[in-house]
Amino acid sequence: MAVEPPLLVMLVGLPGSGKSTAAKRLASVISSQGRPCEIIGIDVYLEAEAARRGLSYTAIFAEQRHLADAIMWSRAKEAIRRRISVIWDQTNLTTNARRWRLRLFPEDYLRIAAVMHATGDKAWERNLARGPGRAVPEHVFDRMRAELRRPSREEGFQMFL
Repeated sequence: MAVEPPLLVMLVGLPGSGKSTAAKRLASVISSQGRPCEIIGIDVYLEAEAARRGLSYTAIFAEQRHLADAIMWSRAKEAIRRRISVIWDQTNLTTNARRWRLRLFPEDYLRIAAVMHATGDKAWERNLARGPGRAVPEHVFDRMRAELRRPSREEGFQMFL
């Protein structure tokens, strides 16, 4: 009996483009197929910590980003060790950012790039709807929009959604 390879689904998109919503839906589909799956990213930790301490996401981000980043990388390595599928839920806007993540995964992982196609204006509106303390500032959003590069096969992706 052939065992299907674990998946790496790397989400790519601006803040507010629907990455986290897509991650939850994809995790549900993958899990319903009997494949263990984990969503990797820093937001889950930061949002829980902000709620626990009664602070805004922005305040926690400034204080805890490095810890959240370390936890994220540790969880990714553990998922790989356990040979489970991973959905990487971060902006992953640049080739360089994706390269660091792709390097972690053994060659037998099926590498899928899922690009969130919300236009910059729609993503900006959704970003603002997050409210004060969670929305990405306009100058940061504009920089991110300028940095966005579509993933390619040359980077190591085998499929695109």
